Amino acid sequence: MTNEATDHVLKNALKSFLTQEAAKVYRENNQFKDKQLIDFSHTASEIDTCIIQLRALGLIKVNDKKRSVKDTGTYWTLTPYGDALMVQLRAVHRDPIDEDVLPGEVEEEEDEDEDREV
Repeated sequence: MTNEATDHVLKNALKSFLTQEAAKVYRENNQFKDKQLIDFSHTASEIDTCIIQLRALGLIKVNDKKRSVKDTGTYWTLTPYGDALMVQLRAVHRDPIDEDVLPGEVEEEEDEDEDREV
């Protein structure tokens, strides 16, 4: 949802995500090792509950962008908080390496002898 999404697109994305996650849980459960998951379904109210939860968490909101009179669809967009959280969660983090020390910076090493009490 880096851009706005129609109600239909958002609901389909949620259905797809939930199906993928359910299949993953199913595959990882040893109880179903010799079984095959053929279908997974969601009720409309379950998907609506997901959307309401995302709204309650302050992650999405109805987009208030002006549209033509004929366009009566609902469009969703990330809130500023939702956008910031998405960026934070999706950003690729890496461990610093020694070369990350900026020119002119000196890393101070503690002298173990100075910390000892005599």
